[in-house]
Amino acid sequence: MIRIPQLRRAAVVAIAALISAAGPTLGAAAPAGPAPLAKGWGRVVASGILSSVDRTHGRVQLAVSGTGTVDWFEGGTAWRQTPLTGTRTVRLLPATTVVDATAHALPLAEVRPGAFTILWGVASPNADMAGMILEVAAPSARSAAALSAAAPQTGVVVGRSGSALEVLFGAGTRRTIVMTATTGVMAGGRTVAAGSIVPDDIVAVAGPMNSDGSIVATKVTIEFSAPNSARVSGPLEEVLTAVGGLVADGTMISTSADTYLLRSGSGVPLSQAAPGSLVVAYGIPVLDDATPVGLAARVIVLR
Repeated sequence: MIRIPQLRRAAVVAIAALISAAGPTLGAAAPAGPAPLAKGWGRVVASGILSSVDRTHGRVQLAVSGTGTVDWFEGGTAWRQTPLTGTRTVRLLPATTVVDATAHALPLAEVRPGAFTILWGVASPNADMAGMILEVAAPSARSAAALSAAAPQTGVVVGRSGSALEVLFGAGTRRTIVMTATTGVMAGGRTVAAGSIVPDDIVAVAGPMNSDGSIVATKVTIEFSAPNSARVSGPLEEVLTAVGGLVADGTMISTSADTYLLRSGSGVPLSQAAPGSLVVAYGIPVLDDATPVGLAARVIVLR
């Protein structure tokens, strides 16, 4: 998935203006876990400087620059917006997406105080805040060469014909993967049938490459199974391109550089996800204790 390569302070102002003008809407609860925010909860968008990072307890303190916003859901179609200022503690949930300025995963060990940060998250009824996406203006320790070398090994299945898979890899390269009777197929640490692989699954492929670019797979590992994942579907209501956040069917959806955004079997940039577009998002439920607050997307299909 292609994302905006740099953080932009002006984009945060635009995000807040978009939310204020359009106003969030509430949809029916999505199946398999993710759901719209419960009454009394709020959506948070803010930017500022990290004043502290507590890696032991998974918390950061964000000194908000200017004014952020919290949109509180009051039931039905009613929302109330309040400003967000000062220094705020933000909890990092198990499914919080922490990324660098290029939207690649950023280990918390590399997050330092003093970094400019964009927050997209939730506020509980007692105003306690948790992050859906924390985008930090800090470079990843991984080099571009390392990222490029790793990209062709893992991709998303965009088609299947018999024993042949069509896989779109992270660099945008589409290859045919040929499975034979000796190809090992793994999922969750165990051997599974080759027929278990379906479109929208994320797979890691090992095997020699032919002269035509196809790969004869010696091993295929299903790293993410779309049919067995949580799912949100419906029309897009909001697109926050600068931070990688989406809202569909009333549900907050976080993305990163590891999210595959597809249309008709091809990868597309987040900028092509426009409000009103129909989407199906597959991923991992984001929970604040037992309360569903959103979905961390691995694959998003634009209809």
